[in-house]
Amino acid sequence: MRHRRSRGHLRPEGDEQHVRDRDIQELGDIGSLVFREVPTTDQTTKIVNRPDAGPLAVAIARAVEESEGFSARWHSDRRAVLLGAVLGAYLSLSALSDPSGSHPDVLLAATSGAVAGALGASASAFVLRNIEQIPPDDYLAMGDG
Repeated sequence: MRHRRSRGHLRPEGDEQHVRDRDIQELGDIGSLVFREVPTTDQTTKIVNRPDAGPLAVAIARAVEESEGFSARWHSDRRAVLLGAVLGAYLSLSALSDPSGSHPDVLLAATSGAVAGALGASASAFVLRNIEQIPPDDYLAMGDG
């Protein structure tokens, strides 16, 4: 199945237990703010302070919010951070989800995937810009120095 909307990336097919509908809606609101280049602090606070917010939603919201600080330093794209977090969580949930619920570590893996995806997406843009400043043969050389 090809996903054309962020909702499909926030909940793998058949997985209703790890990401709640309200979490999806509020993360969608964060996505809308990010793509419009509007600060996400109020929406992140809303998710983080909601007692029934899922840990995965909190991790994704915080990753996006905290990227505000390093996006200025690394010149990273907050959209890439958001997409990296969502896709990292999606891939983890897709790979590890079990309809019987026999894998209690799925949520931890998905949360870790979200954070790793956000950092990877952000850092890769920074690294690629640095690589572009040197000849490709120099970068790809496997020798010392």
